[in-house]
Amino acid sequence: MRSPSPISRRVRVGCAAFALAGLLVVLGGCTSPRNTLGTNSSPCFRALSVARTAVGGVGRFSGVRYLTVSAFLGGIARVAHDAAQVPAAVREDKNPVCVVGYVGYYAAAKVEKGWPVGRTGGRFAVVAVDAKTNRLLGTLLLRRSPVRFSKTLV
Repeated sequence: MRSPSPISRRVRVGCAAFALAGLLVVLGGCTSPRNTLGTNSSPCFRALSVARTAVGGVGRFSGVRYLTVSAFLGGIARVAHDAAQVPAAVREDKNPVCVVGYVGYYAAAKVEKGWPVGRTGGRFAVVAVDAKTNRLLGTLLLRRSPVRFSKTLV
């Protein structure tokens, strides 16, 4: 019985090494040096469960935004025309907020820390969560959304 020639052995070893290198490149591309998605809303992952609990699991998820308090209050002023109804916990918060939106019908009595603007309920529930402490600041109930949402986290 003849042993394989040295050339065919080298070819087989080279092919195996090439295949292994290709596999490592493919698997290495599946990881990332960061632990975020690279979006500016990434700090709001923890706020999603707080927001879902605040609305009682009711409604359709609309999106999430990472905002400063002043930007959030500006959005409320554009659609509500009466930002004075916003609780002091939101107005006085110094940390950025994670704003999570839901579409459905919401009554102030059925959501946690609910504050309706203009009436007792609304079609949009906008949940404000402190981005640093993950503490629920309140649930704003409106006829239309005060900020533009994007579903960057789902």
